[in-house]
Amino acid sequence: MKQRQNNRTSIGAAIEVINQANQQVLGNLCDLSPTGLMLVGDLCPQKGEQYHLLAVLPEQSSRISFQATCLWVKPGTVEDSFESGFILEEQTAELQRQFEELATAFNFFGNSENIPE
Repeated sequence: MKQRQNNRTSIGAAIEVINQANQQVLGNLCDLSPTGLMLVGDLCPQKGEQYHLLAVLPEQSSRISFQATCLWVKPGTVEDSFESGFILEEQTAELQRQFEELATAFNFFGNSENIPE
């Protein structure tokens, strides 16, 4: 099994991630790393599909827009839910800064771990 290159950070807040193509909530952000993220939600994304996504931050007016490709999907621990892993297509300095601010704002960097993909 391929090992992650970066630690991922667990997310404890309900941060919705929206598929901008159809404006549906694809899931909630579960964890993130500098190169990817994991969602948990009711919709099943298509493995290999590229998505234009929007992370909506709770109690803030800010949103983070990004493109990511779904690498894997599996049934979630809750009935009729799915867990899905995405790799970021755009790893710009601005996007990295926004993700770092997101993790810092919710104090998630202290809860990171190196987990296989």
